Amino acid sequence: MLSIVKFQLHHQHKQLTVALSSETGNQALTESWQFSYEFLRVLESSQAISAFAANASSNPKGKAPALATHKKDVVLTRIEAVGKHGYRLLFDDSYQVIYSEAQLALFHQQADHLWQGYLQQLSNSGHSRDAMIDIKQL
Repeated sequence: MLSIVKFQLHHQHKQLTVALSSETGNQALTESWQFSYEFLRVLESSQAISAFAANASSNPKGKAPALATHKKDVVLTRIEAVGKHGYRLLFDDSYQVIYSEAQLALFHQQADHLWQGYLQQLSNSGHSRDAMIDIKQL
């Protein structure tokens, strides 16, 4: 079984590389996964909305979770180990989320499907990935 051995933040490309390794017998297996910061930032809200929609008929009075929008330029600032639970990802917009190794593996396997689902939800909402205003530092 592969285990996470290292995270590498690539701020220029807004990408996270997850390095994994496993030793089986005499062989060492290695693999790396790439995730955009935006993907990791918006994924939880997108999945919550999908789950809510699937269960809407059984809970018609429930309030749908908010879709994360305007996060194209979000930056992943830090990653912290959270014991056996996984890893806390902290973003520059004060958002934080904990993902387990199993969740990250699932995201890697289903990245295209999950991303397309998010883009469809975004299109349906009438919002955008782009930041609402352009902030420039002086």
